[in-house]
Amino acid sequence: MSGAPCPPPLVDQIHKQIPSCEHILIPYGSTECSPVVSHTSIHDSPKHRLESVGRPIEHLEIKIVDPITGALMRTDVSGEVCIRGHCTFVGYYNQMDQTRDVLDANHWYHT
Repeated sequence: MSGAPCPPPLVDQIHKQIPSCEHILIPYGSTECSPVVSHTSIHDSPKHRLESVGRPIEHLEIKIVDPITGALMRTDVSGEVCIRGHCTFVGYYNQMDQTRDVLDANHWYHT
């Protein structure tokens, strides 16, 4: 499952239709990050798997910043997701202006 929070009734329906499917894991990602950035684990509680996109994959950094100021946000405040690591893209092909809009000088991809 990915792309949006997974409603509990959908999980119930999947378990009824595919009884062998024990664990549903929720990822977060983008094409610019090849494509998975974080995911839940089979070791997470079922409740946590439905309410979270998990933890970052290895060797990847994620931060939440104020989209206007770029200041790092507290964990309980919404903001812009920024990602940096081995799987982050280097730019849009032949589109330097669009690349500069989302990829900063420190190689953070701004979603």
